[in-house]
Amino acid sequence: MNQILVTKNGKATVYNTPIYTFLMRDIDGKSDKKIISMAKAEDKKYYHETIQKSKDDLQERIDSDKGILKNNTFTANADERKDKQRLESDIQHMLAFQAKFPVAKYEKPTAKPLRASVVTDNSGNNVVQENIVHQRIKLDDKVWNYKFKEHGLPFSYPENIKLTMSNGFSQTYDSPVKILSSMYVGYTNETNNQPNIYLTTKTTNKDTKSVFDSLKTKKVTEAKD
Repeated sequence: MNQILVTKNGKATVYNTPIYTFLMRDIDGKSDKKIISMAKAEDKKYYHETIQKSKDDLQERIDSDKGILKNNTFTANADERKDKQRLESDIQHMLAFQAKFPVAKYEKPTAKPLRASVVTDNSGNNVVQENIVHQRIKLDDKVWNYKFKEHGLPFSYPENIKLTMSNGFSQTYDSPVKILSSMYVGYTNETNNQPNIYLTTKTTNKDTKSVFDSLKTKKVTEAKD
């Protein structure tokens, strides 16, 4: 999982979760109230881990350049002098950047409008795909550069980015799928040429099935090309 969406009255609050470390088994058997509480904690964990990773990456680059500078004997050769100057300059700039490392403020997820649009077949009567659009805040790398002669040294640091996410789903579940001890229904877009995306919700009714919205559904629009 990399997102948990809490929906209410046509809006969704989107919580980011650390990829590969927060799994379905972590929410298995939990109540909705408990899962929302966990989602809030995981969103903060995602924030802190992303910030720390950027800091660690920068420290690793500093240590690497210091090691190269320490373990190499530079001669009076013009090219080697230039290499040494570049390393020394890089280290000084990275240390200066590290001392004032920009830390994005944590932004608490809030409810934003959730939109849906559908794609119909040639007859216009049957929905073959539904697009779900939601908004989320994500930490993404912003790159700041400085140049030493011909050499560019990029620094990246996380910055809050407001994203509008649009996922198209072409398949539904005709019956609940059991994952661990719970049953789920929802949408998917299983294909051979891109990562699968699943939008699922838990159910306790074994007869539940997923269906796409239609153009008659309130606030659902027809997808534009």
